[in-house]
Amino acid sequence: MSALGYNTVVIGIAFLAMTLVGVFTLLVYGVLGDRRGYKKVLMLTEALFALSTLALANTASLPVIIIAASLGGYGGQGGGGLRGGFGPGSTALVGSLYSEQEERLKRVGRLTFVGGILSIVGNALLGAHAPLEERVGTIEAFRLLYYVAFIASVLSLATLSFIKEPPRPSRRASVLTSKSARFVTKVSIANFVNGFGIGLAIPLLPLWFKVAFGLNPSQISVIYTASSITSAISSFNAHRFSSERTQITVGALTRVFNGALLASMVIPGNAVVAAALYAARSASAGIGAPTRSAVTLGGVGSDEFGVATSLTAIANRLAFGSSSIGGYLLSVTDSLPLEFGGLLQFAAGALYYFLLKERDEQK
Repeated sequence: MSALGYNTVVIGIAFLAMTLVGVFTLLVYGVLGDRRGYKKVLMLTEALFALSTLALANTASLPVIIIAASLGGYGGQGGGGLRGGFGPGSTALVGSLYSEQEERLKRVGRLTFVGGILSIVGNALLGAHAPLEERVGTIEAFRLLYYVAFIASVLSLATLSFIKEPPRPSRRASVLTSKSARFVTKVSIANFVNGFGIGLAIPLLPLWFKVAFGLNPSQISVIYTASSITSAISSFNAHRFSSERTQITVGALTRVFNGALLASMVIPGNAVVAAALYAARSASAGIGAPTRSAVTLGGVGSDEFGVATSLTAIANRLAFGSSSIGGYLLSVTDSLPLEFGGLLQFAAGALYYFLLKERDEQK
């Protein structure tokens, strides 16, 4: 959008619109998945993404860009994030395919691993824009990258068609039972606090590394690549760090560690140490994210996976709007976003365990 001449205010409004549409479609996808099947919803989201890439490659119209990007699942989830409804939808599909809780964690961890590794590939692909720009110009270079994304999405859609999903349970009038609704509400409260803390700090980390240590984009890219690798590896091995009895505890502790490590990044005054702390935080997050997804699947009925995973994801994403507050904190003192963000993540971990400990004690 910037290359097309739109200013930062317009771009900010566009991303707000994408976020709001994304929240609505997440819930719709969750309900459809529970009723019609998670594979079908994943194929729908992939088809919409493919169409959106074609639209974005061939338009300069702001309304078309917003509509295409919103329906395609764009919206700034960050590196390693599975766009739009694909992340919650794939988690729900894993829940329907595997009934054992520990096996679910193993499979969700592997999905997260693949997402993390391919985010590195995606970043490398974006890095190809500069040499392409020299040959064909800025806009045409972006257009070519969108065509590559279209091809990848078509391949993904074809792959999804080979998945066999068990028949859905008989339809109920309500989207969640009262028991499941109470559980999802507790998880969502903790997720909102955690998301608020993430929004304060994580979107601003590249700027923080630049302000605090004077790092250039290439140096910051190395830090993010290393952190993505540690997160992906730990996700792959997440099932080794907990059993079904301890998943809630591990899910809570990793958030506590995330917050403590984030806040501690401001202490050393050394870029290498700060980068190492961030990599350690990424490893902790890689263990915690699939573990908490498995906990969510284990807390609701088999015909509620779609709505449950969508609602808990919505709570996280709505809270990311705190990034505007983080920008103000950064203008006051560069350490404040990390300190406040880390404190909130620490609190979110404690809150997660406090709200769910009754279920943990029952196990």
